[in-house]
Amino acid sequence: QDAFWYPNSKQFGIVSPGQITVYDTVSAKKLWSVSPQRPEGAFQAVSLSTNGNFIINFNPGPAIYLYDAKNGELSEKKRILEECGSAPRQSVYLSDGTKHLFTASQDPYKANAPIQVHRWRIAPYGCEFIDSVTPGRFSDLLLSPDERFLVLVTSSGLTGQVTAWNVSDGKKICTLQGVAAAFHRDGRLAVADMQKESLVYWRVDSCQVSSELPWDGYAEPQQMAFTPNGKYLLTFRQGIQVWDATTAGLLWERSIPEATAGGLLRLSPDGRYLLTISNPGALHAQIDFWAIGDK
Repeated sequence: QDAFWYPNSKQFGIVSPGQITVYDTVSAKKLWSVSPQRPEGAFQAVSLSTNGNFIINFNPGPAIYLYDAKNGELSEKKRILEECGSAPRQSVYLSDGTKHLFTASQDPYKANAPIQVHRWRIAPYGCEFIDSVTPGRFSDLLLSPDERFLVLVTSSGLTGQVTAWNVSDGKKICTLQGVAAAFHRDGRLAVADMQKESLVYWRVDSCQVSSELPWDGYAEPQQMAFTPNGKYLLTFRQGIQVWDATTAGLLWERSIPEATAGGLLRLSPDGRYLLTISNPGALHAQIDFWAIGDK
């Protein structure tokens, strides 16, 4: 249902509800794996700290589990506070190790359930409510390269909404129209606005359009990501598409017909590898490992 890269790109992790497995990138050799601490437990909203030292999991217990990223050993367990919400979907770290992270939570069993955004302190432990977004289904949670802005992407039919907050004080900056989004390395936020059939670049701090490019052919990308050098934009829409980030022209694509329930893109920090998950969370999920050649 998810995957993550270590900061040095030398290892990557694959997450299923019942297991976290870490592999060596070059050899694809399994290094270690860990199962939930309780038989009825499950892994959800798993993320790696930006310093690469800890893996955090929000267990339906409800509890927070902190694992050593080197060997998967349990380092710490904390009971989730009732006011901190439940059913986390994704978490993202700031660069201060385990001191701060954000979560987006949505109950998958309730129709039109709100998406709640919280800011957490893992050491010392605590949480703070930031905002609630409704309606829409959770899609993605993003942190800007300079860690100044937090962005939540939600989808609703063929449309979507992109909401941005200041990381420092949690205040909402703006709400944009779009079904997918990704931060460029220069800090601009690229948004797939399918109502305009455009790829729109925004300056989040001023909530103003930087540029707008006609975008041809793809009605609803499920996820987007830039290569670390900023030259290419990758999207997932029943396969992988590679676009020129400056012109929004299609450069390459690979169809994955089996990807009927969407997909995820996870680029390695060094830009050399790509992990894709087709139908994440489903029994017929498919993981593909790609090598990236820079034209």
